[in-house]
Amino acid sequence: MYKLIILIIVLLLIFALRIRQIHRKINVASSTDTIKKDAVKNGFPIKILNEGRGLCLAFVCIGDAYTNDVKRYTQSKLKYCKKHDYSFICLYDHCSRVKEYISEPHPSLSKLPFIEWLLDHYNKVCMIDADIYISNDNIGLESLYSDASDVVIQKTTYGNNEPVLQSSAAIFNKNARVILRKAWLNSLQPGPRLIFPGLDFEDWGEQTYLQREIEEAEKSNSLKIEYVDLSCLRHTDNCDSRYPIWHMAGSNISGQLDSHILKYEENER
Repeated sequence: MYKLIILIIVLLLIFALRIRQIHRKINVASSTDTIKKDAVKNGFPIKILNEGRGLCLAFVCIGDAYTNDVKRYTQSKLKYCKKHDYSFICLYDHCSRVKEYISEPHPSLSKLPFIEWLLDHYNKVCMIDADIYISNDNIGLESLYSDASDVVIQKTTYGNNEPVLQSSAAIFNKNARVILRKAWLNSLQPGPRLIFPGLDFEDWGEQTYLQREIEEAEKSNSLKIEYVDLSCLRHTDNCDSRYPIWHMAGSNISGQLDSHILKYEENER
């Protein structure tokens, strides 16, 4: 009898674990047709590059630099998404919500409203830059953070050691929509731009505005913020397979594929 009770308990634990795995796996809340129709309705010109049941990776691919110079980066992300059953979506033109404020906006200003909108259709969305390269596609992003986190982002420092929240790769759930909206609305207001923490120039994109809202949410305990080293930052020779992703920090927008990527790919063969 005692052994039977133990067996039943073990089976129940296995069943509960399996249910949790299935729940985490299915991240999509809407059909592909619904997402496409809603994108048109709300002014988001998108391309769904891969349909998956897991995490949704989303990036902005506006302009020739993104379609030409960073094509290798996009291919690495597409391969990664197919391997892990992730959705992969790009925004190929400015969303209408941003154009209402600025006639010729920087591409980065469409990132946050894009992610906020996607959270109507996905339970979790990873905002990822176009110049992110997948350095180790064996590491699934879900293995790096707690499922209970509302925001997952990397904390680093620039210049005078002020903390910087690196928005080149960040993961949000539906609870984060409020801070995403506040951040992108503030980033579109007229007047002087916020200054990058630790750097002596204005933030023409979304990063500093998002950081301000995340810090406020953390102070008020309104969201669960988790800091995780998701990527190797900047184009250096020190990046290796410990990191799933490698942020090239715009180093390739000017032309040739960065030499560090070529060296890495040669070593991985």
